[in-house]
Amino acid sequence: MNGPDQGAGSPGIGPTYAANLMAWRQERVKRFVYDPKPNAQDQVAVGRIRADIQHQAGQFRAELARGPDDLKRIAQATDQRRRAADPLLLKIHEQRMQIHADLKALGIDVPSVPLPQRPVPNRPTTTHPNSTISTGGNATVTTVTKSAPPNCPHCGSGMLLRQARRGHSRGKPFWGCRRFPACSGTRNI
Repeated sequence: MNGPDQGAGSPGIGPTYAANLMAWRQERVKRFVYDPKPNAQDQVAVGRIRADIQHQAGQFRAELARGPDDLKRIAQATDQRRRAADPLLLKIHEQRMQIHADLKALGIDVPSVPLPQRPVPNRPTTTHPNSTISTGGNATVTTVTKSAPPNCPHCGSGMLLRQARRGHSRGKPFWGCRRFPACSGTRNI
């Protein structure tokens, strides 16, 4: 609103109303006087701002001072957790020992399961025309007496002859990756 006609083109603001707005604005401009010296209200506001800054700085200093102690506590808790036995692994170990005891009581030899091997990079994989790839599922490992088992289609590791324990293929043999459960590649026989 720079001139008396400013705003007169806006809907609902005619020349008379625009002139009244301009007169009100001019009156406000005349009454405004900038005083560069701070008055009492300014000093109170600046004091509040400085107190807030000091309070926050104190909180930050206290938090930073607690940091080394917090890190020591975290390190101790982590070390205790690392040294403590994992309940899930203990349960699995107990189940495994029970299975060994059951097999021994039934007079069945405990099958030896080879340790998983790391995949060899750039190892060529052999694909069989009749093979399909599926993932997941629980299986029992049986020993292989045939010459060379196929390689895993996912990671290239050797495969073991396994027997499906669930699903529509229950009881049927299949090739399962030696690295299971890290790799779940399979091939049909």
